[in-house]
Amino acid sequence: MDENKPGQSLLGSKGTPPRAAARQNVAGFAVEREANLSHASTDRRVPIVIEESRDATDSQDVFVQVNGRAYLYKRGVEVIVPPEVIEVLNNAVIEKMVRIDEGNYVMRPVKRFPFRILGEAV
Repeated sequence: MDENKPGQSLLGSKGTPPRAAARQNVAGFAVEREANLSHASTDRRVPIVIEESRDATDSQDVFVQVNGRAYLYKRGVEVIVPPEVIEVLNNAVIEKMVRIDEGNYVMRPVKRFPFRILGEAV
């Protein structure tokens, strides 16, 4: 498989794990966008920004895999994603302990990867 050709799969050859392959093959936004265009379920795209994490230990790029399609997105940068990625991000929820008053806490669901939709689907 030639490096960085349009339509190239993000999954590596010879059994390379998808996450590692995505890091190796996605040299920049243009290549990632080409891969998204060629492997997504529809041609519709939505511009979003995945918020940067407040936690220094969780500031890595966001890896999303949907039905065998792998995507790797930078935080804090506008990216164009297919609708199925938005569904995965919406469903990625964790439980977080929140203080409601003195000495009382409750577990609340929060998005694992908070994001903003910047416009209409194109």
